[in-house]
Amino acid sequence: GLDVRTASAAAWNTSVRYYGGHFAIASSLHTTKDRFGVRFSAAPGAYVAHNRHIFDAPGFELQAKDRPISGIPFLCQVNSRAVWARALRMEGCSPFVARHTAGAQDHLYEIAWASQAYNIDVDYTSSATRIGASVRRFHQAAAFRDASREIAAVPSLRAARFRWSTSEWGFEKLACLSSNVSFSPSRLEDFAFPGLDDFNFTDRGVLLTGGRGLGFVVDSRNCREFALAADADGARLVVMCFDQDRYLISEGATPVVRASGQTLMWNATGRWWQSAADMDDATLTRPQVIRLADQVAYAIIGVARIARDYEVRALRLSCDPLFAPPLLYGLPDLPHGARELAAELPWDPGSIAPGASAQINVPLQGARPGDFATAAFSLATSGIVMLAQVGATNIVTVTAWNRSAIAINLAAGTVRARITKA
Repeated sequence: GLDVRTASAAAWNTSVRYYGGHFAIASSLHTTKDRFGVRFSAAPGAYVAHNRHIFDAPGFELQAKDRPISGIPFLCQVNSRAVWARALRMEGCSPFVARHTAGAQDHLYEIAWASQAYNIDVDYTSSATRIGASVRRFHQAAAFRDASREIAAVPSLRAARFRWSTSEWGFEKLACLSSNVSFSPSRLEDFAFPGLDDFNFTDRGVLLTGGRGLGFVVDSRNCREFALAADADGARLVVMCFDQDRYLISEGATPVVRASGQTLMWNATGRWWQSAADMDDATLTRPQVIRLADQVAYAIIGVARIARDYEVRALRLSCDPLFAPPLLYGLPDLPHGARELAAELPWDPGSIAPGASAQINVPLQGARPGDFATAAFSLATSGIVMLAQVGATNIVTVTAWNRSAIAINLAAGTVRARITKA
């Protein structure tokens, strides 16, 4: 290995570049000893602020994987700064690119390939006084790292739930999915349900049981690639594709969707493409980027219960920062994902006697008994109180009550009704 060391307080060690290099050890040599490729060290009392050491494309083959020893490319025992290692290869190493034992800071480690793929970290010992190393993990996650623009995030699915109806649950920004829609669906709105039953909940998330899923609905006409991140116990990726007219695109000779780290298979019952395996770190399949074919104008990207029940706690969808694809929810034709719904009508209540009231039914698609309801009128008045309640499914009944001692004749205006899901 290489020891970057200082012997005295005046022996500065800065601004050095290293190109290539293969740090290796035989598999049968010193099999019980820890090994390191590069060490940053100093004699007692010597200079410890080693800085700007740049390593380009070194390779490390340290024969420590699955052994009770450490095989780590970098050992930093000083207060070094700006040690950058680019395009590293780590074969047979421990799942750590570096071990820091002192005050090292502002280190950058870029992993091009590793036996553990993206499951690489920095080992900070108990004597370390600083953190501050950045690890860029590209193996099995390169496309995922570039998807830095957040399109949508639901950081707590448990908190994002709401009662769509007495028996159905909905989720903010998300469409509820069914693996077996009972009628003959053909269009996007037939698959993006605002609420469904059979969702179970834990104290931290939602338990996906048989036939249920959750997904983001996106306009993909200008953006082809999307990255889905899920905090879940072995989630299964699903993607539904739709054309320019929002008709379902089913299985064909040419795949319309592919993933970065898994094979996607067509599920004829669910009418979606699903990943062949769970999104799991143990199989290096958790970070997934999907690419849609040119004919896909809209997509539902999410997770579903395939082989077993599992808990989902958070979901995030992102893309290349060059794009800003619209997230579709809470729209007149796609009402899913909205906790609040509103509607308005022109109304002339006429003259209302003291203590009397006037009523109007405002159609509001999605309103259900049990929703919180409020109402307002476009003209100012202190004597009329506007009351609202869900009078029937998809109907909000608004009451204008004259609480004053005189008759009040309201001019024609606009009545507005809003419901909030509990």
